[in-house]
Amino acid sequence: MLLRLPKNLHYPITITKIEKLVGDPVARNDAIFLYSYTIKLREEERYEVRKEEDIPWVEKKFVTHFSSTLDGTIKAWRVWQGDVLTAPVDVCEIEEECTHAVQALGMCINCGKDMTIVAVGSETTDADRAPIRMAHDTAHLTISKEEASRIDEEAKRRLLSSRKLSLVVDLDQTIIHAAVEPTIREWMEDKDNPNHDAVSDVRAFQLTDDGPGMKGCWYYIKLRPGLAEFLDHISQLYELHIYTMGTRQYATEIAKLVDPEKKYFSDRILSRDESGSMIAKNLERLFPVDTKMVVIIDDRGDVWKWSANLIRVTPFDFFVGIGDINSSFLPKKQEIQATPTAEPKKITANGADDGANGEGEPNGKAEDGTSTIQNGTAALEQLIAMSGSDSPAVRELQTKDQEEIIKVQLEDKPLLKMQLQQDQKDEAEAAANGEAATSQSTESDSSDSSDSSESNSNPKQKGRHSILKNDDEELIHLEATLTKVHEAFFAEYDRMRLGGKGGRVAELTGKRKEPLPSRDDNEAQSLELRFVPDVKRVMPAMKMRVLAGVKIVFSGVLPLGTDIQNADISTWAKTFGATITDKISRDVTHVIAARPGTAKVKQAVKRGIKVVGTPWLIASMQQWRKLDERPYLLEGVQKQKHETSSELGDNLDKAGGNVNDFLLSSSDGETTGLDTEDDQPRRKRLKVDTSNEDEAEAYEEVVDDGSPVTINQDEWADIDAELKEFLGSDAESESDTDSVSSALSIRDGRRGKRRRDDDDDGDNSSASDVDRSPGRRRNGTGSGLKKVKNIDSERESEATDTPTAGTTEEQIRLEQRQAEEAQEREDEAVEDSDDELARELERELEEYDAE
Repeated sequence: MLLRLPKNLHYPITITKIEKLVGDPVARNDAIFLYSYTIKLREEERYEVRKEEDIPWVEKKFVTHFSSTLDGTIKAWRVWQGDVLTAPVDVCEIEEECTHAVQALGMCINCGKDMTIVAVGSETTDADRAPIRMAHDTAHLTISKEEASRIDEEAKRRLLSSRKLSLVVDLDQTIIHAAVEPTIREWMEDKDNPNHDAVSDVRAFQLTDDGPGMKGCWYYIKLRPGLAEFLDHISQLYELHIYTMGTRQYATEIAKLVDPEKKYFSDRILSRDESGSMIAKNLERLFPVDTKMVVIIDDRGDVWKWSANLIRVTPFDFFVGIGDINSSFLPKKQEIQATPTAEPKKITANGADDGANGEGEPNGKAEDGTSTIQNGTAALEQLIAMSGSDSPAVRELQTKDQEEIIKVQLEDKPLLKMQLQQDQKDEAEAAANGEAATSQSTESDSSDSSDSSESNSNPKQKGRHSILKNDDEELIHLEATLTKVHEAFFAEYDRMRLGGKGGRVAELTGKRKEPLPSRDDNEAQSLELRFVPDVKRVMPAMKMRVLAGVKIVFSGVLPLGTDIQNADISTWAKTFGATITDKISRDVTHVIAARPGTAKVKQAVKRGIKVVGTPWLIASMQQWRKLDERPYLLEGVQKQKHETSSELGDNLDKAGGNVNDFLLSSSDGETTGLDTEDDQPRRKRLKVDTSNEDEAEAYEEVVDDGSPVTINQDEWADIDAELKEFLGSDAESESDTDSVSSALSIRDGRRGKRRRDDDDDGDNSSASDVDRSPGRRRNGTGSGLKKVKNIDSERESEATDTPTAGTTEEQIRLEQRQAEEAQEREDEAVEDSDDELARELERELEEYDAE
């Protein structure tokens, strides 16, 4: 090891004598060379004056020795007598008998020396030589950087030889769900309870290291459906590690339930007791050198700071309303307003449901209406900001917060209350259907109030529904995703490995392909590690293709005042290539809404933008593919669309307008920015006439999907002239509505591609002649341009555009390209002027109405 000078010497120094030669043994605190240095001092004894500023400065030279901070044998010197050193440098190389690379509790594991002793002239201890904690089950074992690199290379070779990656697995709400409510045991024992089938496979255990408020508490654990099959398959592709914010004993007990034979996780378990952080997870805690071959699955992305290694899974919320039992040791979870369903509302661990609180829901409220658990969480966040996440005060408050969460479950029994609410709902439905005659007569004969409570625990009645659902399919999609990632990683590895040794490129350039190294050759295998791809590049490349081109606006999903760009669901969507914006514009593709009736939903309906619920976005990210929006369309939006059209038509009729006239909506990009259910101010607008859509669709059914028909250049010239005349007319036109009709028809007509029949035979039927007519092939509404063309010009264009026997395919393609290029240029011109024209016409109509 190289011996380096400390920073606290009086530089510059001059080496005056080398006291140890190469090959000499040295021990800690042995003098190895002498050096001199000069400093300025005040010689007070030579001057009998009292004022310090009157004492002159004099330079004084000192000679002292430098002592070794290492034990071993000197192998080489890097400095020599007479050298002047102005800064810390390496002075010699010492071969140590022990490098102290592995330490525990302040002692070297190999030699047993005390690592906490500070050597003479040194600023550090030997404990600083092993700063890395890499072991799963203890935070006291540390290793040096060199040892960590060696272990990391060995692990990579082992994984590559078996073609595996490393998978870090979270526990709570990822592969299991935990709760402590005693009602669960009652349902497990009551076969007539509607929830019995769902909880029949629930496991239970007690912890002995819990705090005073949790001793003797039973934990009920529900394994995610399909977990056994998932672990059996994924363990063949990945080496599994557990990383949880629960305690060491909690994680060990869960591992016994999930992996009783230790064939999946073995002892690779990391809990909050060893992680080093109480509010975040750090991948470098397990893989300090690099994380190229590591994948993470977790239901929380914020605790990983949205690492590129992360695959976020949908939280497993089997015990509805319970949430993560260890959430007090995690940052406060950002909730979203889900699309309304018939299922019970979710209550998070901090006592708040996903949206507004409902009546009768157990949420840990105090008498003043505030959540006692929320108050504790706010205090916790404040304390963390002031004193850090690992201070004893923070740990104590987090523990108290967790005890409060468990206390709420034990005393309030939220699951039981939810089931009672469901039973009341079922009875009301049965009474409405005439099926509750027997129960009503029984209640009339009963006078004791306790009889009604006993009836709630009676055997399962006809029509009772359970609140617990055992239909989670997350692991099916997760298994497919992990398999795809594994395949993509090793496909890239094989490509880089073969490419680095020659491969196809070398073959094409005439170079000889080098043979692959033997697996027994460690040096060659070390070189091959250079070809290992990085998961942080492989996975994002796969994910960004899922929602590429999707631009999303949220409506009613996030609470008011939330930073939309940094919201949890927004960050998640961005990792899949989506773009998030807060206003409706022409390039918005989807509106994710929690309910119909908001201003943004109404705008989206008018513009033809897809309005879907949050399940579409979550399911697309869950399955790593863009799903069809039709099953996820927001309920009630289509009805709202028809109602809006009818209402606007009635308003126009009352104002003396014609419903079939054009109604101009607000310009692209214009929005109130409000996320409320209030209607926007009503005003007179123009509405596009779609009365000819059926006729256009009829023409489309006749048109054959052949090659596009070219358009006569003279006809394009006429259209250009008419367009220029129309755009120059401005407000001088006698009819504003006619101008709008013409302009919009031009744009709509030219956006459709002109096509021709594949059959080049000139003897076509009259129906084929109609199909090739440019005026009828356009998929648009009625247009002034269409009306001005007479029958003779149409026939002339048909005769000109119809391929003759002497026309070659190359000429036809050339004419086709020219027509398409001209069409694109005119489309761009019309689109640029359309918005300004529409706004100007709207202003004119308002002035006209005012008169």
